[in-house]
Amino acid sequence: MKDIKDYIFESEDNITQDDAQRELLPPEERYCVVQTGGSIGEQSSFKYRLGGQACRITRDNMTNEEAKEYAKRMRKFLTPGERRYYGISYKAVLFSKLKEI
Repeated sequence: MKDIKDYIFESEDNITQDDAQRELLPPEERYCVVQTGGSIGEQSSFKYRLGGQACRITRDNMTNEEAKEYAKRMRKFLTPGERRYYGISYKAVLFSKLKEI
């Protein structure tokens, strides 16, 4: 019988396998998906700014199409409370447009 750790490591390997094999894209083509909004407690983990708004990277090193699709999928899973009350959203942005805090 498998231990719970075996399942966790298997799922992490499946998720990151493509990202680990992909070379880092050039800066002018490197897109990422950022999360904006959230509760006050989450704000300490936000390391970047996008147009004056704090944000954090949820996925990096993607093409424009991949980033837009991933952001759309992540927005779809948000509850109405997360959207309205916490103001959480996901956006696909060019990595060079982010400023480190």
